[in-house]
Amino acid sequence: MEKNSKKESISRKLLIGIIVVAAIIIFICIVNSFKTDGMQQNINTKVYYRTYTTEKGWSKWVKDGITSGDKKNSIKGLQIKINSKDAGNVVFSCYYDKEWTDYYHNNEKCESKTKDMTGVKINVSDKLYDSQTIFYRTYNSKDGWLKWETQNKSAGAGIESKPINAIEIKVVPRSAYYADFLRDYNKENKQSSEF
Repeated sequence: MEKNSKKESISRKLLIGIIVVAAIIIFICIVNSFKTDGMQQNINTKVYYRTYTTEKGWSKWVKDGITSGDKKNSIKGLQIKINSKDAGNVVFSCYYDKEWTDYYHNNEKCESKTKDMTGVKINVSDKLYDSQTIFYRTYNSKDGWLKWETQNKSAGAGIESKPINAIEIKVVPRSAYYADFLRDYNKENKQSSEF
């Protein structure tokens, strides 16, 4: 009888241990489901963009954080479009020769055939603004990748602005954990934790 009692006691302890471990695993899964990089949630909003250089003309369209520009030639034009289930537009301005252009909207081209682009400001509008944040950064041959900017802040333009050679743009759900989402797709780039 004592053997059965000991076996039952061990079985009960083992069962309780398994339940506790399962509860901890479930808790961790629930907590991690709220900390998202936004990728799963952002399947309905995509940002597409391409750049223009004198040497290569208009590049192919890239999307969602992929580099546009070859990091060698100065960008002279930019075209951005957003496809989203939410109503809204992308709006952007380019910086040429110490002047900001007027704002361009979804799928319009901001370009100069002769002047180098040295800065850019990008934002989203309407309901898209309520649900998404747009992040972008520029690359120049002197400084490399600059920090991520957002919501119409200037990327690249300054007193001693250098021509932009590449750009990356990402649309991130407002509910996302931004630091995870802004990790680089390209291994050769330094990981940016600044935004």
